[in-house]
Amino acid sequence: MDKIIPFNQYMEHCLYDEETGYYAKKQRIFGKRGDFYTPQTASSLFGKVLAEIIRKQQFKQVYEFGAGYGHLAFDVLCSNHEIDRYIIFEISENMRKRIEKKLMNFKKKVKLYRSIEQAFEIKGFVIMVEFVDAFPVKRFLKKGKIYEVWVNINERREILKESEDHAFFEYYKFLPEGYYFEYPFSFIKWFEDFSKKFKAGKVIIIDYGLEKQNLISYPEGTIRGFKEHKVIKNIYEFYPGEIDITYTPDFSLLKRVFQKNGFNIRRFSSLSKFLIEEGILDIFEREVSIDTTSSFKIKKQSELKTLITPGMMGEKYLVMELEK
Repeated sequence: MDKIIPFNQYMEHCLYDEETGYYAKKQRIFGKRGDFYTPQTASSLFGKVLAEIIRKQQFKQVYEFGAGYGHLAFDVLCSNHEIDRYIIFEISENMRKRIEKKLMNFKKKVKLYRSIEQAFEIKGFVIMVEFVDAFPVKRFLKKGKIYEVWVNINERREILKESEDHAFFEYYKFLPEGYYFEYPFSFIKWFEDFSKKFKAGKVIIIDYGLEKQNLISYPEGTIRGFKEHKVIKNIYEFYPGEIDITYTPDFSLLKRVFQKNGFNIRRFSSLSKFLIEEGILDIFEREVSIDTTSSFKIKKQSELKTLITPGMMGEKYLVMELEK
């Protein structure tokens, strides 16, 4: 008998199943030999910028959600020795093992948790890089009525079921007929729990993203897969766990969620603008003045270009700074 489940459950199964999930079984996810780059794996310059922000604002306690292999934590801790505690929340056991190995020299400062439920309260500087997009989303189709997308697991294909009515459908009223869209139920619920534990400090959210008006450019929605640095449009070509599955967060919607939970939006910009304003060019110049070999300079120039060039990460990634 065919098993049919909502898309968000299918996405969660593909990514987080303890035996077959992408993050459980995949050995190389990030970097050149993995499936995709993130800002923290693209260059240590990224971590050094955040380390400098943390130092200037005199935060001694740092929290990172979804730390991957620990690259960002390593770069921040290497660059800012004033940090007393670096607390990481990472759901994947596979990732936690890699993080422990990567941060062995900082084990007195680092604390690893599986979920936010293990934390009593959160006060300090919070980092979420490519964290929002890792949450499973519900998928819908606007076609006369609103249909929710379900998935036939055995046949790996989508099935449409008429959706119950939701208040948030009004937000997507501007989309033409025949358009798909995603709604981040699970992240919104998670953030509500996070906001209850967050007592004071700042939150930096960095993710590839778009704003509400840009949804008009995605008639099929923003769901896609990644494998060996190639975009997979039809995620059902692969078995669960074989590829990364993600979506593009809508920062206009996220802004509403954050404000509803009592946060003030202190900054919203492209990654390029954020990094340049926070001194990445000065950090780059300092590094190449210490190591003057041409090969090192070329390497760092390439990394810098990846982070700030509009056609690369510079404009595709958005930054939102929250305060409470």
